[in-house]
Amino acid sequence: MEKIKRIYQRNKQFISYCFCCFLCSFIRYSLYFFITWISNGIYLLANLIAYIIPAIIFYFYVQKLITLDNKKHRFEIKKLSKFMGFKIIEFIFESFILILLIEKLNLGAFLSKLFSSLITYIFNRTINKLCGLRINFYSKDEFKKHIKIIVNKLK
Repeated sequence: MEKIKRIYQRNKQFISYCFCCFLCSFIRYSLYFFITWISNGIYLLANLIAYIIPAIIFYFYVQKLITLDNKKHRFEIKKLSKFMGFKIIEFIFESFILILLIEKLNLGAFLSKLFSSLITYIFNRTINKLCGLRINFYSKDEFKKHIKIIVNKLK
């Protein structure tokens, strides 16, 4: 039991991050399926709402998880802009895939959402690797150390 506690303590941020991803995915699909169902198939509106709410939750949760310090507002706004920019690109890409699957291939809105999410996930991972984006799990002190290194390089 002690070994499990140590493993948990060492991987606490990663486990928390995975939980947040799971929660946001659950919210995203639930919203999409519910809004599509009550709106009689207005899947693009459902996709928009299902993207906005989890993206906001995910961003602020990860910011709290990683930085634990919100004193650098200018830095936060820059990161938020970059994060939301990529989410917008991701949303447009997934919406385009949804339109193709639903209107051209006549798949249902639910099955199309699953396929488009898979394709978008692969697209997102590829773009993140090409742009060098990644989430690093630092302690508060490690994060401050890396920020100082970056600031010194910019001077």
